[in-house]
Amino acid sequence: MASVIHENRPEYSHRRRQGQLSGDSSRFIEFTLASLLSSLQNIYEEAMTDKHQVKLTEKQLAVLKALDEKPFSRKELFAVFGMSGDSRAFKRHIEPLIAQGLIEMTIPDKPNSRNQKYVRT
Repeated sequence: MASVIHENRPEYSHRRRQGQLSGDSSRFIEFTLASLLSSLQNIYEEAMTDKHQVKLTEKQLAVLKALDEKPFSRKELFAVFGMSGDSRAFKRHIEPLIAQGLIEMTIPDKPNSRNQKYVRT
């Protein structure tokens, strides 16, 4: 909010002085609230922009590309990319893709099923 007020410093000073002279600060309050609204809108727009700009690792991009062709099991995914199939590698490479909605499980109600596969959304 400070940056919005700073950008409109002459207007801020004018409204403040008017309020002090007239004893009615309603215009100053309106200006302040409009500045606050503008700040909140800027913050919201930045947050929405950042939300859609997901940074993916090279391995995650490769996983997405492979899943474009067909569904893979966890074991198959790791075999294709020569990665170890341990839980750390899964949490590092696959879970973020699921959390971001970029891939999904074919059997979501049974995440540990031996028939579980992953598909691109």
